[in-house]
Amino acid sequence: KCYSPIVLSKVSIKDKETIKWKMNLEETTPLRLDCSSIPEFVCLKAKQELGETEIKIDKCLKEIRKLITNEAKLTSNTSDNFLLQFLRARKYITHEAFDLLKRYYQHRKTYASLYENYSPKQLRDVMDKNIMNFLPTRNSDGCAVWAVQFGKWDPEVTSFDDILRFGLLCNEQALKNPVTQISGVVSVVDLKELSWTHLFHIPSTSLRCYINATQDSLPIRHKAIHVINNPSIFAFLFAALKPLLNPKLKDRIHFHGSNLNSLHQFLPADTLPEEFGGTQGTFQNQKFYSSLLASEDEFIDCNKFGYKTK
Repeated sequence: KCYSPIVLSKVSIKDKETIKWKMNLEETTPLRLDCSSIPEFVCLKAKQELGETEIKIDKCLKEIRKLITNEAKLTSNTSDNFLLQFLRARKYITHEAFDLLKRYYQHRKTYASLYENYSPKQLRDVMDKNIMNFLPTRNSDGCAVWAVQFGKWDPEVTSFDDILRFGLLCNEQALKNPVTQISGVVSVVDLKELSWTHLFHIPSTSLRCYINATQDSLPIRHKAIHVINNPSIFAFLFAALKPLLNPKLKDRIHFHGSNLNSLHQFLPADTLPEEFGGTQGTFQNQKFYSSLLASEDEFIDCNKFGYKTK
């Protein structure tokens, strides 16, 4: 059974203890990335961490739609699920959620060239290289696990901007799922085989663009970033990144080097692919890629929204 937020707000203390017991049972079976319903422990998290109730959802959706209507130069997607991404990311503080939504569309305006050819089919070549993906299972907190094997990127074949485009595309797709909106995202960045060739092909403007998007414009609840197999040259890249990161995100970055046992203290091996010292087969999730391709029309439709250019 999945409790809705409004039902959870009325649950007795005794029943909440029963829910907690059920949560422990659920944690023994990893939650799928593509789960189609919100498990009861995630509903409880929405209530406790975000203050989510049915009344608050209705109230805040009305408030943010009114703010959008009053923003004359902005045409926004106003579907419930899209707006809930921003409301949940800002714990239903409506004006903060609206500010985030404006930054989302402002990013698309500022970096308009980045959003050209911004669809799964246009980026099929990047997809086929399997450099980045969401893992098939979530962690025990319900977080989606975003994984990147940066060393697999061949900058002579694929531009960094296309890598950036595809990364943003994947995260936007994952955020359509309410469980990801509520529980957030944990990232694993594998820097094995990172070289100077990679660094020389990363424009500073593109780096700033990516940080601005993922940290300040997309409605992502970043719960942790785990960096593994980081070579000494990564210090140069991180030196460029660090001033762009806010204090909260800096505190959530963990460096493990080649010690995968250290990573497993946070993400158990039975939820990870072999490349990360796990037991879940090789690094792939074709099902997520298929969901991307099936959403081609949705991404194309997104282009009709945004700030007026004139």
